[in-house]
This record gives sequence, C-alpha cells and structure tokens, in this order.
Amino acid sequence: MLALGRFILAGRSDDEIEQRLATLREQLAKADSNLPSGQDFRTSVPLISWTRAGEWAGRTDPSHSDDDEEWVPTLSRVSPDAFALRVEGDLMEPEFREGDIIVVDPAREPVSGSFVVARVDNGPDGNGETTLKQFVKDGGCIYLKPLNYRYPIMDMTGREFRIVGVVVEKRKEYV
Repeated sequence: MLALGRFILAGRSDDEIEQRLATLREQLAKADSNLPSGQDFRTSVPLISWTRAGEWAGRTDPSHSDDDEEWVPTLSRVSPDAFALRVEGDLMEPEFREGDIIVVDPAREPVSGSFVVARVDNGPDGNGETTLKQFVKDGGCIYLKPLNYRYPIMDMTGREFRIVGVVVEKRKEYV
C-alpha cells in the first residue's frame, strides 16, 4: 500500500493508478487464499471440566448445548473439537496461573516444547489423571514437564498416556 501512495504522489494517470489498484486487489485475494482452511477465527469453544477433558470425544453443538455449559470466545484458528479449561493449581506457574483459561485443540500435533493436556494412566486399576504439562521429546524419550520447579518431570517413555490436545491460547480474566 505504501508503494501505491508513492505511485499516486509521482503524478501517475488515473488509468495507471486503477491498473495498480487492480494488481494489488489480485495480490490480496491470493494472500487470503493462502490462509489455512478451517473455522473462522472468531468462534467459541465449550469450557469443560478436567474430568470431562480426559474423555473428550468432540465438541457439542452450540445450538443444542446445556444451559449450564459456558462458552469461551477464541481468536485462534481451531478445529471443531476444540475446548477450553480453567487452570487449577500451581503446577504450571509462572506461565499458567490458577483461574487462567486455556483453549485446547485435539487436532493439533504436539511438538517438543508444546503445552499439552494429557491423560496419564496412574496404575493397573486404569485410574488416570488429566494434566497440563509441557511436552518434551528428547531423542527417543518423552517427558511431561511442569513449569513449576517444585514438581517432578514425568518420564513417559514406555508408559501409557494420551495427548488430549495442544494448548493454542491462554486467556486471563480479571474479575
């Protein structure tokens, strides 16, 4: 657009300016077509419980949602199965504090360094916990790392666990 301004200031004819505008419009249309397909940036996701997150099988239809279900707006491009959670505890301080809301997308693949919600099997009885941690892949080893140094890093190499989704956004509410 700056180039167009210089073009106009250089005293170009109306026809030349119109031609330049047409070229810019084409370039903008191409740029828009390069955006990844998916949902609109402005959407809402259900705010669910940590228990429900561990068993999350997909998004509920907002037109048929329960009256007590809360919906959280997000500007992130997310899959239809995305959801939100309210952070509990101090496991991920200082980045994630109790009460912060995170938006989680199950369709995203974690990479080393991603923040993830994971379902970890705690033993032979099949009981497990759903937790927020940083996913770390180092060689053939996989770790779930809390950010708060007071908690131990979990070596998940060879253990049963499932990545529920990747954190794509953090929201902070000031009440």
